[in-house]
Amino acid sequence: MKIRFNIWMIFLAAMMGLIGLAYAQNAGPKAEKTITLETGEVVPNLSGEWDAVIENYGFSFRTQRGIYNNTIKIIQEGNLFKAIRLEDDIKLPNKAKGSMFMQGELDKNGFKKVYFVDRAARLLPCTGQIDASRDKINIDEGFFVKATLTRK
Repeated sequence: MKIRFNIWMIFLAAMMGLIGLAYAQNAGPKAEKTITLETGEVVPNLSGEWDAVIENYGFSFRTQRGIYNNTIKIIQEGNLFKAIRLEDDIKLPNKAKGSMFMQGELDKNGFKKVYFVDRAARLLPCTGQIDASRDKINIDEGFFVKATLTRK
């Protein structure tokens, strides 16, 4: 009787382990954090929606706009990307939903080039960093504006 009980316990534990493994594999789609280019180079995958906190600073008329939020969608093709606003910027009437927010080029270390797009559609060169988890981006133009993007 004791042997039969132990066999059932082992069977039950094995079944629970298999069910747990199956659940872990089907826990939901996760965005791939990297893309392998045709050249074999691996670059970060920034595609998707991001929450953005945009801060205007420095000595200019832009500082009156202060800090505000938006949702940004990054569209990536290979190592090139562009980001568009998914909401109107409440502090900038000419930065409507669907307008360009930033664009750039990636390499294996993160950003090769990154630019904010200003209200006159000029490209403002920036420095940018992608954290190790690839779920947070910091971009700084250096004089007037910086942004922190967090993956949704």
